[in-house]
Amino acid sequence: MKNNFFNITCALSSIFVLGLFASACKTEKSNATAETAKIVVDPNEQKRLMDSAARAEVISYDPSKLPISENLPTEVKTALRNLETKKFSDGSLGQQFLGFAKAGHYDFGDKMKFLNLKFTRGTADIQESSAVEIDELADVMMQFPKLKIVLESHTDNELKPAKSEQVSQARADAIRAKLVAKGIDEARIKAQGFGQKFPVGDNSRMEGKLINDRVEIQILRFI
Repeated sequence: MKNNFFNITCALSSIFVLGLFASACKTEKSNATAETAKIVVDPNEQKRLMDSAARAEVISYDPSKLPISENLPTEVKTALRNLETKKFSDGSLGQQFLGFAKAGHYDFGDKMKFLNLKFTRGTADIQESSAVEIDELADVMMQFPKLKIVLESHTDNELKPAKSEQVSQARADAIRAKLVAKGIDEARIKAQGFGQKFPVGDNSRMEGKLINDRVEIQILRFI
């Protein structure tokens, strides 16, 4: 009899504890739901994020469609209108600069990349049919006389490291020489070759080698 009473008491105690636990869980869930309901997205912030996303998408595909920022100085707006008359090829260095300049957000260290410029493999010989992007860069630098850049040349791992560094430096120097020949002050252009030190692709695959064999532009000063 005593054992039955004890068993019943334990069972009732367990039911009571489980009831308290379930009640606590329900209360916590209700509170969480209430807190979630209180979160309201600021319409202005939502619009800003959407505008930023749209701006990034436009720059990625066609910077020429991006409006010139009203916050820019008059001389910058004039320079941009002059560049808008140029027929830069899609995704090219000139188009990248155009999108960057129109946005009006200039950060030290921003980088761009020659898209179409080609060298004979393993050499610093520029394939002249691809040199139009150097002309585009010269046009940009003419319109923005305070623009200072670093030409950063990289290679794949086809050559020995020392030779890769030598070739990459020669490529950066060759681009600078062409810019200087077009009237750009040499003091505005720093040329640096890194060889195969900083790959961004897999050198065991041809696609990776093509990605690694590149010349980037780092902006030191824009306006």
